Amino acid sequence: MILLIPNRLWHPAQYWSSEHALLVDEDMARVVDLPLKTATSQFSSQKIEGDLIPGFINVHCHLELSHMYGKIPQRTGMKAFVEAVNQLRNASEASEELSAIETADYKMWKAGIVAVGDISNDERSLTTKRKSKIYYHTFLEFFGWNADRYATMLNNAKKWRDDFKVCGNASIVPHAPYSVPPTLFELLRTEGLADKIWTIHHAESDAEMELFETRSGDLANFLKFLKVELSHETFHRATSPTSYLLNEWPMDKNSIWVHNTHMKEVDLKAAQEKLGKLLYLCTCPNANLYIEDNLPDYAMWIRNGAQICIGTDSLASNHSLSIWEEMKTVMKEHKIPLETLLTWATINGAKALGVENRLGSFETGKQPGILWIDANQNIQRLF
Repeated sequence: MILLIPNRLWHPAQYWSSEHALLVDEDMARVVDLPLKTATSQFSSQKIEGDLIPGFINVHCHLELSHMYGKIPQRTGMKAFVEAVNQLRNASEASEELSAIETADYKMWKAGIVAVGDISNDERSLTTKRKSKIYYHTFLEFFGWNADRYATMLNNAKKWRDDFKVCGNASIVPHAPYSVPPTLFELLRTEGLADKIWTIHHAESDAEMELFETRSGDLANFLKFLKVELSHETFHRATSPTSYLLNEWPMDKNSIWVHNTHMKEVDLKAAQEKLGKLLYLCTCPNANLYIEDNLPDYAMWIRNGAQICIGTDSLASNHSLSIWEEMKTVMKEHKIPLETLLTWATINGAKALGVENRLGSFETGKQPGILWIDANQNIQRLF
């Protein structure tokens, strides 16, 4: 076993400790103990000039879109971004897509990420996930207003869910409030009874808010183009995406709501009242800036005691898949302390994905990954 002696050790319960060292096994894979630095030890020791933190949890990613890196202009808004993704989704050769997925997975591991909540619409990321060093919870995304397609979509999703569980875990989940009508939510609740974790894109654009508030705007026009008859009854008379979700959302699942850029305080309080500790707000700051040049009201989230975690979104909407870069953006734009962000990036993400028993913090028996913050605030992976 090896005793790692850093300047400081991070733990969510106490933030920084300059008193503790980290005893790990020979491969640095498993935490054996957190002894005091002053205690004598029969084990070989290694002095670390810097701080040690556990591996990062990327709660929201779209690995399958990695081949779109650099192909979509920035700050064009949600409507233009979605249109570009749809145009590019199947425009590349399968070999190019696979190479981009493998490269993105490797770079995430090098950047200290140990677990990922990954959105998938098919199995194109399966080959990479089977051999990855990262733990993946794959969220198979369901959406659409054409009920005639639901049976085929569901059969595919159930097969894919079984396949993806071989390399982590998997759930069948709704895409967004505006793309999942009540009939589809009912089907998902029935077919997803055994899925313990759900996620959804939520309150991420002005167009989404306008749709629910007034049944007008870009998203409303898009739904009308799909021949969806919009009325106040379409979403159960809901006047916000949050109120619609709270009519349809199951009560017994870890609930990861992603982006929430336009979420209002009254809606957050309503969601917390109904879902309690099962509700996690996942922020993807660099993607929000890339698409709409906007960030959530983090001060409001913190004021209301929200459980916050961090994602990267995809390389279609980001310059890298690095949780450390997401944290630096929030520190720069909102002056939130590093200690708070480390909680979001590690133990909160682990709890959201249901892997806090082995990831997210330095505790005896866990295998959380070990990251080193050097004097220049660079992140390096020790394991």
